[in-house]
Amino acid sequence: MLRYRDQGAYLLHEFVVMPNHVHLILTPSSEATLERALMLIKGGSSHEIHRLRETKIQLWASGFHESSIRDHDDYLKKAVYIRDNPVRALLVANPKEWAHGSASGTFRMDQIPKRLSSGAEARVSAGHDVVGAEAPTPENARSSDLSQPRRKTIAMRGRTAGVKSDPPEEYLL
Repeated sequence: MLRYRDQGAYLLHEFVVMPNHVHLILTPSSEATLERALMLIKGGSSHEIHRLRETKIQLWASGFHESSIRDHDDYLKKAVYIRDNPVRALLVANPKEWAHGSASGTFRMDQIPKRLSSGAEARVSAGHDVVGAEAPTPENARSSDLSQPRRKTIAMRGRTAGVKSDPPEEYLL
């Protein structure tokens, strides 16, 4: 995930990798669609996990859900939801204790998009719509979810395909 951000495929604003899902706020680059950014994240992490574990099991459910990030307050609400996810799951007492997310302070995150900020500068290309997303479980995925190209800032949730384990730090690529 971090490797593709560093290569410029998208801006990564917030994330948390949970035992059976992931939450993200990201902005695809002007050269990438939302679907392409998520394909890189899911495909890249699957490839690395398969390599490390020497196995070929399905890791991700297909698709994702998205919802609009309307303004600064909505962005902050989604960011807090992402950061607090390990606390709500009773995995840690404080979001900073969860090593697999942006709240840990371990990872360099991209700034909040300028159009959503309360005045802070942001590195984001003009012309992007602002959207939030949640990934569907297999039973509620729709093929139409992936048919429209998008260049948006999104909050997204991706479900794994039933694999439950603590995500080692080396999976955060």
